[in-house]
Amino acid sequence: MTMPFPEFEPPVPADSLLQRYGAKVLRPADAVTLPGQRVRSTVYIADRLIVPVDRRAAAVGFLQAAADRLQLRLRYTDEQEPVDGVPRLESAVLVTMVSEGAQPADAWVLLQQARRLAVQARGAARAQAALRGVSLDHLLFATNLIPEPYNSPHPYNSPHPYGGWTPIAQYGEPGFGGTQPVRLLLSPPPRPAVAGRRPVVALLDTSIDVSHPWLTGIVTQNPLGPGGTPLGLVQPPQPVPASGPLDGVMSPFAAHATFIAGIVRQVCPAADIVSIPAIHLDGAIPDSELIARLEELKQYIQLQQAGAPRARVIDVLSLSLGYYHESADDEAYDSVLYSHLHDLAGLGIAVVASAGNDATTRAMYPAAFHLPPTGGQPPLAVPLTAVGALNPNGTVAMFSNTGPCANAWRPGAVIVSTMPPSFN
Repeated sequence: MTMPFPEFEPPVPADSLLQRYGAKVLRPADAVTLPGQRVRSTVYIADRLIVPVDRRAAAVGFLQAAADRLQLRLRYTDEQEPVDGVPRLESAVLVTMVSEGAQPADAWVLLQQARRLAVQARGAARAQAALRGVSLDHLLFATNLIPEPYNSPHPYNSPHPYGGWTPIAQYGEPGFGGTQPVRLLLSPPPRPAVAGRRPVVALLDTSIDVSHPWLTGIVTQNPLGPGGTPLGLVQPPQPVPASGPLDGVMSPFAAHATFIAGIVRQVCPAADIVSIPAIHLDGAIPDSELIARLEELKQYIQLQQAGAPRARVIDVLSLSLGYYHESADDEAYDSVLYSHLHDLAGLGIAVVASAGNDATTRAMYPAAFHLPPTGGQPPLAVPLTAVGALNPNGTVAMFSNTGPCANAWRPGAVIVSTMPPSFN
């Protein structure tokens, strides 16, 4: 199912969000490129690169030579003390950079300079092999980046709705006002008995407010993983200020996973839910942090399959997030992120990912990993499902990404689901 939407460049996030993560936007018009290279826009952490562990030895010389030319000092996470906010990964080394010259550190410029030096030293084919898998630390998002109303100072979950400046105005715009409760004349979805174990859905998302009566006793939040430490971030399930304003605005994503958990509860009432908080309450997560959470999840699943009593079986992993890659698809498939999804599929986990909410046919990752790899990488053992959104009448929602990136369609607009009781 497709619509004639153009593959336009999605909007970029607000400057305040970029500053929070030390991120920047790669803009094709002024990006440093190699001969014949075509790049697209993307958002990335400005001073960080991801290097697969098995490519470190081949890449480090070219990265250091490029850094010398750019007056950058490089630091590798496997050679320094842990730094707050920089995850330590088993599958990759994070390269952070500090400028010692007049220009600020820029991971894209460093990567391109290293690629240029590798081509000069080895030729194009061998250069590609030397730096294969070395990538930007992309910033992933849980929703679209359209400035209004979602990134407005008064978003849809604000007590000051964008359609007016009085609380009563929200009732004139159902679904787009402030914290407007609804009366749902339905009983909770019946919890059927099952023969054997229940299916288990893992939500790698924000935290879930398990005090909602539909979710109490069904959601396991922050399960204990290897070493007895909780998986994921420890986040408050209640609404919190998004960035410090004192006007009552709540984080737009404080209830993101709570809402999704309610959808799971409705469409598969027999299922149990495992919550692994990973997305920050502003709706963003760096690629490196997502990789860290997937490493934890993979170890957790391996514990379960080895018979550890505290580890739950997981059947489905839900990822309602994504980013747009700047280069060809084969470079995206070379990423550490793809390798982890490949490993999870090999463990029998079905991954379901959002196709995106930017009304474009441009492929968003990780959803687009369901497409056949173009660079000889191994396909996923369990197919990945990339879900686009439908209106209640079955037509494609105007905000949904479409085209080959989506291989499944489900209702995704005008949905009623669970919200934290404290929102009322």
